Amino acid sequence: MNQEIEWLRAKIVNIYTHPYYSKFVGFIKKLPSDKDIIKLEKKLEVKLSEDYKWWLKHYNGPTFLTADRFLSIEEVIKETLVLREHIKETRERSRKFRKFEDPSPYLVAVERSDEWHKCLNLKTMKKGICKVIMVDRHICENEDYLKPAPTDSKSFFHFLYRTLKYEIDGFEDDCAEDPEFRKTYGSHFRL
Repeated sequence: MNQEIEWLRAKIVNIYTHPYYSKFVGFIKKLPSDKDIIKLEKKLEVKLSEDYKWWLKHYNGPTFLTADRFLSIEEVIKETLVLREHIKETRERSRKFRKFEDPSPYLVAVERSDEWHKCLNLKTMKKGICKVIMVDRHICENEDYLKPAPTDSKSFFHFLYRTLKYEIDGFEDDCAEDPEFRKTYGSHFRL
């Protein structure tokens, strides 16, 4: 991996292992082996990015402060297959969608929210690294259902780091604004 990716990996490990912030990391599910990741790739018929595979092997799902958003290896399969089925159904219903290339073979869901999946866009893979995009979970009848992720998404690590930093900054703002919150949760940590 290149130098920037290594720098991001070090920052991410720092966040997950920091004595103060590590208490906000959700329950880490059973960590997958290399064999489990190979099974995931076979099940989805894809080759995952190297940074994402590293993250799965070390953290497998929970994220800082919002443990239910990033997907574990088991959830990745389920959410990706559901997303692919939604895209297929929408393409069958709508002539408008059929004129666009079917993106589903290139998408792997890595984060879930009410409205969006954040997905690896494997079509952008270069040197084992790919971008992250947002996909509308409800896939409305318009071509805007695929969007770049709102963060710097040159790689999964870029996306993850920006997401964690955003969550930390929001947490720090809460600490600064509310003395009781600060008293309960402690001192500040800036990245």
